[in-house]
Amino acid sequence: MLITTVGQHLSPELVAYERELRKFSVIYAFERTSDVLAAWQVAREQPLPRSHTSAAVVWLQSRSGDFQQTEVDAIRDASPTTERVVVTGCWSEGEKRSGRPLGDVARIAWHQPPHVLLSLVGWKGTATQSANSEWLVIHAASQTDYQGLAALCASLNYRTIWQPPHMPAICSEPPVRLFEDWRCWEDWQVAKKSAATKMPAAEILLLSFPRPSDLKRAAKLGIGHVIAQPFAREELGAAFNRISTAHRQTPIRLAA
Repeated sequence: MLITTVGQHLSPELVAYERELRKFSVIYAFERTSDVLAAWQVAREQPLPRSHTSAAVVWLQSRSGDFQQTEVDAIRDASPTTERVVVTGCWSEGEKRSGRPLGDVARIAWHQPPHVLLSLVGWKGTATQSANSEWLVIHAASQTDYQGLAALCASLNYRTIWQPPHMPAICSEPPVRLFEDWRCWEDWQVAKKSAATKMPAAEILLLSFPRPSDLKRAAKLGIGHVIAQPFAREELGAAFNRISTAHRQTPIRLAA
């Protein structure tokens, strides 16, 4: 499930809340509502699979007045079916009694666990089910390329999400990132600076007819797996198995 969060200068309890939410959902994080609307406008120009539509926009409200009603209305007008939720911090939790709370939104307090929010927006998982298990991000320039790789990954029991270069960086950190070519890998190095990722994912780089210089460069940059295209399904499966084994042997926090 995709969740879009909005907020900046978050209070400590909301920082912790978003960190926990990332364990159960893929997060697009923005500082301002206007940034969300701008990203949606770009997305409309590049058709995306239905699975890439955010289930909810979640405003992380540290204090009353952080957001205006016009922001909620703009999101509703742009995407009427997207759920709208405010998660209140400890300094704004009581605004229903003493302030002017935002209307046309569901309200959740910072101390309520993330599965309360996820249940509200239609999540079918359980409180102990993490979205980070057996999923990966595919970095591909076109939807056609993504769909081809996604079908192959699905046959290996991996769920996927597309990270196209024209969309905001996904800040949830998956166990694996699969890059279609060097260009996609290089684009990600730029994009991830604003993605708020802390722990690196295992990286698989696909290359057409890789040369020794490509392998040396990949090793120097810490890319653990290079697969020559075209490749057999078993080659990709073997790379997944090696990554899975390494994750079991080394404790890794999958969420920042």
